[in-house]
Amino acid sequence: MGLAVNQLLRLRRFESYLRHVAIVYVLLDPETRKIRYVGSTREIGLRMRVHWSSRLHPDKPVAKWIKEINQKPPYDVLQEVPDHLQFEAESYWIKLLNEVPSVDLLNVVGARHLKSWGVKKPEKGRPHTPEARIKIGQSNKKSIRNRFTADQIEEIRLAEGTMKSIGDRYGIGASSVRRIKLGEFS
Repeated sequence: MGLAVNQLLRLRRFESYLRHVAIVYVLLDPETRKIRYVGSTREIGLRMRVHWSSRLHPDKPVAKWIKEINQKPPYDVLQEVPDHLQFEAESYWIKLLNEVPSVDLLNVVGARHLKSWGVKKPEKGRPHTPEARIKIGQSNKKSIRNRFTADQIEEIRLAEGTMKSIGDRYGIGASSVRRIKLGEFS
């Protein structure tokens, strides 16, 4: 019996890929049945398993919430859409539900949603002041100078290969190799 169900689920997933259909869904609070999260996927079963396993490394609000409730949240399908409209439809529902006072969504609007709203992608964090950039640059230079002797820096500067391969050889990043080759650490 289990094998037949598995085969049926695989067949349904395959059919959804053939139809090029995406699903916009909501995760519900198991106790209150209130909407907590809006998402979209082409494979709902897999997406629910990913949500459930995300509680083990809760770096996003929805993962933290799932860890708090300590059970698989129920979901409802809001809409099926052609897959090329997946993020636009998800954006629409997030925007619409965020305007309803009684709905407390965990969603923060991501860059993929902003594009569909015609909004420029937000910067991550605050930009550094010119003074902070200078201090960061000086600190990075010190760390390279503290890690390597002048002879080793010269050896890296003269090394052949890609920035990545040289960096891997010396245990530093490709951008540090580039800066050494440009003479920033002479």
